[in-house]
Amino acid sequence: MITLIVSFLAINIISFWYLKKNIVNPINILAIGFLAGAIALYYAKDDWNVSLDNKTIFILILGTIVYCIGVLVAEFIVDAFSPERSLEKKYYLDAELMSNSTLVITLIIVEVIATFVVYKYIMGFSGATSLSSAISYYRNTLMSADASLVQFPGWLNQIMKVTMAGSYVSLFIFMYFRLVREKKESWILIIPIIVYMIQSLILGGRLQLIRVLLFTLICAYFLTMYKSKSSKKANRFLMASSKWLIIILPFFYLIKGFLGRTSSDTFLAYIARYLGGPIECFDLYIKGNYFSSHLKGQETFASIYQLVTGKGDVQSLTFRWMQSPNGIWVGNVYTGYKRYFVDFGVTGVVILLFLLGLIFGCMYFIILRSIKRRKLAGYVLMCYGFFAYSILFEFFDDTFFSVSVSVGTILQLLEMYVFYRLFLVSAKSEKEIN
Repeated sequence: MITLIVSFLAINIISFWYLKKNIVNPINILAIGFLAGAIALYYAKDDWNVSLDNKTIFILILGTIVYCIGVLVAEFIVDAFSPERSLEKKYYLDAELMSNSTLVITLIIVEVIATFVVYKYIMGFSGATSLSSAISYYRNTLMSADASLVQFPGWLNQIMKVTMAGSYVSLFIFMYFRLVREKKESWILIIPIIVYMIQSLILGGRLQLIRVLLFTLICAYFLTMYKSKSSKKANRFLMASSKWLIIILPFFYLIKGFLGRTSSDTFLAYIARYLGGPIECFDLYIKGNYFSSHLKGQETFASIYQLVTGKGDVQSLTFRWMQSPNGIWVGNVYTGYKRYFVDFGVTGVVILLFLLGLIFGCMYFIILRSIKRRKLAGYVLMCYGFFAYSILFEFFDDTFFSVSVSVGTILQLLEMYVFYRLFLVSAKSEKEIN
């Protein structure tokens, strides 16, 4: 475990200095998640009576190194298609951002109605009299073989996806006006994301709150860098904003009972199990040889598998609860690396993590180049902030290949782009964002 902690700490430090001291580079985001998980596991190791197998350590470190290589290769690719000589252009005749009150108000109305309908369905699924009991029933059933009993109608799912896309775009527009133009734009722009977070809680999800926070921090970081032309000021802004963790973590723990979690662990024990459990589950999985025959890619590309076969994810295999040697329940997620390993072996871990690094590396360097040219790639920045959740929580489980590589995500990206364009108006002025 010390080996993991030292390795991920070293990766964080080296990547921070090599990538021009930008804290939110894709390597740091992934390595910080694994560092937190490794420290939490070290804290809980005596209670769980566990130690990591060398094979587990090897796979985790190898996969992360290959991911780093993918990010670095992405820089060369972006440079090849984005030569420095184009920096000579300073002014552009294109479009600039504006606030669209009619669009935002319409979005709020539709989202509030959708949230109310979701609430009615959640209460109706179980027939429970309390929202907490209804959420608990919904979550437990959704993770079981009876998941079909708690499915929303297709039209409601589509409305939730559309309003989710609009909520993130509206939040981004709000931050742009506040941080770049320094205008006190109407607070109505953040109402959609607030309604979205309430909707997420009704659905029993807490990680979506962290996703919103991460999106906000990353977008605000780059917008601050764009405005100040300095990564130092952006870093100071991010460090000052980290105080929100003092609020988020206790809140994350305190609402677990309301959302159907029944753990009686103390705060530190609960956080240690939540953060350290996935790495230990992966280790127990490898030691226990819990392998079963299934189609290649069935776990890694779960959404595509479901689309092609009409079947859901292999719940019993993917979310099997694991116990430590002394009988303590450790968890039921195994890091994202486990999905790649069980489907394709070590070779799959190498290839998929290289691709993951390449994808996020390209987005990251496109954003940096656009800032340098004073031509902010706003849509790419939103996508990077939106999907950064996937690499931060790679230590927890994969959500990029298994969830985001899907037809639904493609449609959601198109919806985000449509909302984004609706906030643009034609204007003959210096181009600030595209």
